[in-house]
Amino acid sequence: MSDVVVVDYGAGNTRSVRAALTHLGVSSVVSSDPTKISESELVILPGVGSARSAMDHLESTGAAQALRNRFEKGAPILGICLGMQLAWNTATKTAASTALVCCPARFIC
Repeated sequence: MSDVVVVDYGAGNTRSVRAALTHLGVSSVVSSDPTKISESELVILPGVGSARSAMDHLESTGAAQALRNRFEKGAPILGICLGMQLAWNTATKTAASTALVCCPARFIC
């Protein structure tokens, strides 16, 4: 099993994140599998992309609920740029969009 799951939402800077982890000697896998997300020691929700399309992908794969469950348990998640914005109530980049709704705030980019 990898040390870190880098969440795949169909876009994002997953290659850059994995390259940084490899440089640090940390094993990682890119996945939207809810079981891998739930069981990993650390999850990174990378940046770059559209909040709406990212959430559509996360919801369709079950990854969104796995991430919500991690937030509720206090399990570590590192959000980078868009990844962090998705954790809040709304992440508005182009139009109103859904988010993971784990923390009360609103971002407008």
